[in-house]
Amino acid sequence: MPISADQSAVLEMLLTGGQSYADLDDLFGLGEGETRERARAALEGLGGADPDRNVGLSDYLLGQADPIGRADAVRHLRQDAPDRELADKIVTELASLFPAAELPKLPQAPSGSRFGGRQAPPPAQPAGEPLPAKEGTGFTSRQTRTIAALGGVGILLVVVVLAVAGVFSGEDEPTNAGAAEETAQNPEAIDPSTPIPDGEEISQVPLTSPSGGKAGGAAVVGISSGTQPYLDLVLTDLPDPPKDKAYLAWFMFDDDNGYPMAAAIVPQNGSYENRLAIPTAVAGPISQSRAIEISLSNPEEILAAAESALDAGSLEIERPGETILRGDVPRQPAGNAAPEDQQAPGEGGGQGNG
Repeated sequence: MPISADQSAVLEMLLTGGQSYADLDDLFGLGEGETRERARAALEGLGGADPDRNVGLSDYLLGQADPIGRADAVRHLRQDAPDRELADKIVTELASLFPAAELPKLPQAPSGSRFGGRQAPPPAQPAGEPLPAKEGTGFTSRQTRTIAALGGVGILLVVVVLAVAGVFSGEDEPTNAGAAEETAQNPEAIDPSTPIPDGEEISQVPLTSPSGGKAGGAAVVGISSGTQPYLDLVLTDLPDPPKDKAYLAWFMFDDDNGYPMAAAIVPQNGSYENRLAIPTAVAGPISQSRAIEISLSNPEEILAAAESALDAGSLEIERPGETILRGDVPRQPAGNAAPEDQQAPGEGGGQGNG
């Protein structure tokens, strides 16, 4: 359905002029929220259906969503085939009308399962054999032998250290080596090549730049199938990392120490949207985390930090590198069960950090 000249002007200013709904309300002397309603009506005309019938797609498609709203929209589009089809139709129309517009790259469409598109992990190394050296990993043969020797508290730290090898493997796409190790130790652990179904959301954490930079995003922690915890990440305006460094997500226990996720964050045109499986073995400790961070680190720093944690017999790893984004995890409201009495994601009973 064609849209009016007024509707076209509103969409163009939102998409190419860097204007917000509030800016245009003020510019045209409109009541609060009126520009948003006009834009929503225009998108409905382009798509033939209300884009906000189930979730706030209008804000997402027009670049007006906050990080949490963006995360909600991305998760919904991965689950709902009709709304994903509607969003694709609207984006196609917008691209035709406004070639200079910066439009969102829609998440992968549902195809039998709700979240997909991940690369299968590499085969797990047999126990006791050193991790093979790979071009561009940044690891020496001594370091790979050290990795192979890790044990004991160790298995949880091996998840991290093997992840580092996968993160800096020099491949175009990172592999989830840490989850591969957990799968080898526990055949019932989730295979990271298998899409994680939608689940119950536990908390939402807006992520902002401590230095006031442009990057931003949101992290959502949830649990699927009653047992598998996950972390949804929706990040924007991330600069491409240097070749010898990578972005990692960390669950932080305090300002300096935490536990990283076993997958590199590789932005595409500054954006990253993905769901990561949280190893069930660390679900209890990370349920006590105070913040979620996105860091930029190099492999030798992470390896040294993991070795130090191993020597101390602690799961808490001193986070190396630079904090790019950070958000505080919402604390338990007063009057609810104490953290040690709560059930951690993926566990049958509560577990504290220790």
